[in-house]
Amino acid sequence: MHRFQLADIRTAWDSIKQSVEQIRVDCKVEWRSEDVYAQCYAGHAFLWMCDDGFMVVKIQCNQFTLVKELFVWICWSGHAKGISEYMPDIKDFAAEHQCKKVVFGSPRKGFSKLADQNQWRQVTEFSFTV
Repeated sequence: MHRFQLADIRTAWDSIKQSVEQIRVDCKVEWRSEDVYAQCYAGHAFLWMCDDGFMVVKIQCNQFTLVKELFVWICWSGHAKGISEYMPDIKDFAAEHQCKKVVFGSPRKGFSKLADQNQWRQVTEFSFTV
């Protein structure tokens, strides 16, 4: 990625841990901050950092189509339009790794507007506890 550098989770963790935890709390996700560390440490996810933010991504295979996808697990930016600002880098990274699709999810309503502006396919997921 152009502005991003691959980072070692062991040396970067102290600087991103608080932001990862804040994302976890704000988005009410099921993973723990420690899962991010463990996945990066094990080489199943990758931490990319730049001067104004960071991303954690995973390369995965779509279980139905078997297409290789880049899953943007976490994207944190110090400025309001982070995902838009980072999109060229995300697309380049996906292409470099032969990913045919970029996927991410967020409960933030602003992403619907961004999806409309960029003609992204939107999928709404619902879940409930039994």
